Amino acid sequence: MRIVRPKGILSTPKRLRDLAREVGHDCKLSRVDTVQPSRLDFQRDFFLAYPSDPNDHIRHKPPDYEAIRSFYVSTKQAQRGLLEASGIKTPEAYRYSGHSRSGLYVVRPLRHSGGRNYRVTDNPLDFRSGTEYISPLFPKTWEYRAIYYRGTLVLTLLKRVPEDLDSTLPWNHSNGSSFVTVRNFENNRLRHCSVLDDLQNSPVKNAHLVAYDILLSRDYEYCVCEANFCPSLTIPDNLEKVLQCLRSSE
Repeated sequence: MRIVRPKGILSTPKRLRDLAREVGHDCKLSRVDTVQPSRLDFQRDFFLAYPSDPNDHIRHKPPDYEAIRSFYVSTKQAQRGLLEASGIKTPEAYRYSGHSRSGLYVVRPLRHSGGRNYRVTDNPLDFRSGTEYISPLFPKTWEYRAIYYRGTLVLTLLKRVPEDLDSTLPWNHSNGSSFVTVRNFENNRLRHCSVLDDLQNSPVKNAHLVAYDILLSRDYEYCVCEANFCPSLTIPDNLEKVLQCLRSSE
């Protein structure tokens, strides 16, 4: 089995590879921009990134492979547009008559990760077109991450944040935030909104692994702010859960 990893991201793919080897799997890492498509099998290998395959060399490639790859290489702004077109709410769904409901906006680079280069403004024109995008600031009370394996929800994580961390700031690791696993569905506030049903229409629902970052308001409105094909996995039980999914599909 090969794990196809994104360029510049190694930690989670390496953890999965090492865990697979511990249980006797011959597992290798291949970088998306250097792997030879002819060496890949969509059923056997694990795609955390999606290489170009213009000559159809990847074996058992599904009909929607190119749609998944197109999403993978798109900017964050374009990805949100694809989610919205599928009936999934993003922060842009909370723009009212040209204005943000909160009166504030978030500016990000077109390609970003973590909370880097995140800023808040009250001016809807305060961004550099072509390099940044602007979206309404969603009034979040909770943040979740729903992780799917080939269209099936396998993990739900809740972000724990310091009590004094302002909701207008990014809730990331550098601000003291961390994820905990939601093990009991009765404790999962996502059940109070339509997001889990809406995600069944995701344009990338058949990706091997996709993590949706979901913001939830006090009155249980939701928005999906990002979809990630190679989410950070550090909790041992969660790594084992993903590995079990891989083994069950062999």
